[in-house]
Order: sequence, then C-alpha cells, then structure tokens
Amino acid sequence: MIDKKAENFCYVVVGKIKDYQANEILPFFVKQDLKRITNEKVVCQKKAAYGLLHYALLKFLNFNDDFSRMTKTKNGKPICENYHFSISHSGDLVAVALSSDNVGIDIENTNKKFNFERLKKVMLHESEKGITITSPQDLIGLWVKKEAKFKFDGEKTFFPNQIDTARLVHHTKQFEFNGQVYFVCAITKETNIKWDFKV
Repeated sequence: MIDKKAENFCYVVVGKIKDYQANEILPFFVKQDLKRITNEKVVCQKKAAYGLLHYALLKFLNFNDDFSRMTKTKNGKPICENYHFSISHSGDLVAVALSSDNVGIDIENTNKKFNFERLKKVMLHESEKGITITSPQDLIGLWVKKEAKFKFDGEKTFFPNQIDTARLVHHTKQFEFNGQVYFVCAITKETNIKWDFKV
C-alpha cells in the first residue's frame, strides 16, 4: 500500500512498446478487452502500457501492484484508489503518467498522416484562432495538450475544438526517437514532474 501521507509526486515515463509487450500483469477489464481484440499491434500496445505502469510503480513508489483493484469510471477512465495514472501510446512508444493527484497524458508521433488544413479547422477552440500554426508539428504540439486535458477531465467523448489550451497549464516535451519527432504532454496540478525517457 502506498503511504497516502507521502509527498506529492508526478512521474512521466516513456518507453518502447517492444520492451513491455510481453507483460501479463493487467487489470481484469483489460484482460476481458484483449479476448475481443484481434489486432496484434493493439494487444501489444495495451500490454505495454500496463507493463510500463508496473515498472513506474516499482521504480518510483516501491509498490508492486497486480492491478486487481483497478476499476473504470462510467466514462471508461481506468482508476485506482492508491494513485492516479494515465496512459498513451503512439508509433513504437508508450507513455505513462503516475501521480498523487489527477493526471492526463498524451504522446503523439509527428509523422502521422493527416489532412493538415482540415484538422486545423476542426480542432481549434475559438480562443486559439489567433495561434500561428504553420506545420504539422505545430498542430501535433497543440493536439497532445488537448488530448491530455481530455484524459485529465475523464470525459467520455473527445471534442478537441471545445478544449481551450490558451491558458492551460501543461508540461510538454518534444524529443526524437528512431529519426521521428514525438511530443508528450502531461496535465496535472502537480508542479514537480520527474521525466524518465527509456528510449
């Protein structure tokens, strides 16, 4: 059990899916989901996400959780009574945020193929219309903030144009892996975030 009187914390860990895809320590609802998923890539992503979460719990909190007490909110957000967490994956990488308070995370690969002008038109909040967005990287940098905020809020449906990032407090990093540019963003009330890039 984690000491609830311990100091506030937020850890963000980014790892390679291939390093954690053999993980079998999963919440019951994920095991049930995996029985219905035929796409092997998706199976590996889900297993890796909880494998990386397990790693983070052991490394930073010395807590060996089997996820048996993990549940989901009515909107489908996985929750645990002992800590807050959020997971995301993109390309060959997976990201986990582990916190003493509510948290949301998103990771995105900027090499994704998408219609730049169309996405720009549908994702901007009214207050963001004046933001200079000239490249796919600018757009992905904004997208990760919106998706991390969506996960932080625990909403059921993602409407990016309803999320205002103009005054949003966020923690975003840009980095390269295998010649590709990634953005990872964490939204949390914690101010002291420790980053661990296992790539």
